[in-house]
Amino acid sequence: MLNQILKRHCRRVKPVTSFLEGSKRAFSGTREGTKSEVLSSIDPYLGKFDNFLRNVANYEEQLDDNLHPYYMKKDALSGYATGAGTEKYMKRNRDEIPEENFKTPFDSDLKLSSLGIGTYIGAPDDETDFYMYNGIKTSVMSGGVNVIDTAINYRYQKSEKVIGSVLNTLVNKYGYTRDELFVASKGGFVPEDSEQGTPGRVIVEELIREGHMDKSDVIQGNVHCIHPKFLENQLEQSLKNMNLETLDLYYLHNAYEMQGPHNTDNVVMDRLAAAFEFLESKVEEGKIKNYGLATWLCFRARNREEKIYLNLQKVVELAEKVCGKDNHFNYIQVPINVMIPEAFIEPWQDFNEKRGDETVATNKTLLAVCSMLNMNLVSSQPLFQGKLSNLALPNQMGVYNTASRHLQLIRSIPSAGPGSSPLVSTLVGMKNPRHVKYNLEVVKKPLMTREEWFDIIKPKKRVEHIDEEVE
Repeated sequence: MLNQILKRHCRRVKPVTSFLEGSKRAFSGTREGTKSEVLSSIDPYLGKFDNFLRNVANYEEQLDDNLHPYYMKKDALSGYATGAGTEKYMKRNRDEIPEENFKTPFDSDLKLSSLGIGTYIGAPDDETDFYMYNGIKTSVMSGGVNVIDTAINYRYQKSEKVIGSVLNTLVNKYGYTRDELFVASKGGFVPEDSEQGTPGRVIVEELIREGHMDKSDVIQGNVHCIHPKFLENQLEQSLKNMNLETLDLYYLHNAYEMQGPHNTDNVVMDRLAAAFEFLESKVEEGKIKNYGLATWLCFRARNREEKIYLNLQKVVELAEKVCGKDNHFNYIQVPINVMIPEAFIEPWQDFNEKRGDETVATNKTLLAVCSMLNMNLVSSQPLFQGKLSNLALPNQMGVYNTASRHLQLIRSIPSAGPGSSPLVSTLVGMKNPRHVKYNLEVVKKPLMTREEWFDIIKPKKRVEHIDEEVE
């Protein structure tokens, strides 16, 4: 497969060619030649390429980049993102990356990059592993991206395994430390395992057979489950896939979208309560530092849309009831882009607001509710899986590529009122060398000011156009 593409490009390169160097030249050719041209411009792997993830150590050694010898350590990386570690990362490339590129979550001293790495899209093959590995590595080593997001079901578990390989390389070869990087994953969907060839239903059937849970705990067709025993299995597998002792953030993945339509709200809230209680116990064990909800639609829906709409305030109150005021339900993930802007535009979230001695029923945007609840928001889908890459935006943003303008706009969303914005990071895929280059240009620019941002999105006055008369 990929070894066939690279067969004729296997001589040693000195000095090492950057992942981004030559990308402009590589992409100037025909579409058919793009992959081989790009791969020839990247440091070629010497030898077999049948399984990239098992040959990462050999790949790194042949780069000959004058760093200390590289060894693929098998011990799990200990630690987690800390204030001191992420501040150290923030200062790694202060000449090129402005400090305002990094944001501080509520109730935290972390410094997290305003752009994060998403790992959703891609086939479960060696070529995608190769691109994803190098894209993540290049992004982190730029000094501008220290947020990495994935899920156990992404690419049939291969995205998590790529991240594990990259983290191992960054720590053991390039001198990064675990506390500089914020790593998040998700559980809920029943995943297949592409490398083992194991259907997801095997996990579910085994847990049911052993009496750990009931068949009714799994959504029809073995699609989704948030039972604590299933989540425990999935969390342990995610930690194993990424060779980590601790995750900085663990989301329940589309929990309401998948559970709501098949159950009454009472059942769903009971399941969420049990899941929160389990996740809080994993915080105490040191397996995770925070937990949250990664969503698609429930926090963007109108409040009258039953089985679709979810009230964030009620979920926060549920976490407080089950796990106490000092619980670690601290993050939600929501898709936001110019085509689905509900989170910062539409006042569809019901919110009971304290005003003196009174409690007033109000309607607010999700962004405003997050600010009032000190809930950190991570946005996804800024380019709508590439569909917005050619949708023009005004050019007064400081960046010149169209896709980059979308990233600049979304990561700069200001707060709905006084105080800092709850938006911590905006996730975007980073595999294609050209896209990585454009993404990294964004983090070198300051965030847009509140005035600049509102000037971009406000409706523009129409200018009447009169055709010239033709004599």
